[in-house]
Amino acid sequence: MKKFNGFHIVFPGLFKILAKGVTAITLWPFVFYKSDALAYRERTVVHETIHIRQQTEVGIIAIILYVILVALTGVWFGSMLILPLFYYLYVMHWLILIPRVGSKEAYYQICFEHEAYTHQYDISKRSPFGWIKYFAL
Repeated sequence: MKKFNGFHIVFPGLFKILAKGVTAITLWPFVFYKSDALAYRERTVVHETIHIRQQTEVGIIAIILYVILVALTGVWFGSMLILPLFYYLYVMHWLILIPRVGSKEAYYQICFEHEAYTHQYDISKRSPFGWIKYFAL
């Protein structure tokens, strides 16, 4: 198996509180899997590794925006806004898409999921910040 980013952990107990059908979840820099079998399924590992990279890229954008905001205002805001930006964007994109296409299809059209599903068979074709081109309202 190829070397992938992040810390990959099997943690079945976590999945008792998540939605049915969820088999892995990425919470930067960790990837949690429901079972050992899934942790060794390359397609799943690649899909979650793409999310690690996406979350890193969104983090870079958040830090740049934060520095600009502090420079312009002179006010030091709480840094807690930096880390969850990926999750804000993820949930907001999903909520915007739901009225148009329904909950399940909206999940697949979230820019981060769309890119991860597109490249889960060949991560080498993924470009940095590639999720931006899938962002459609």
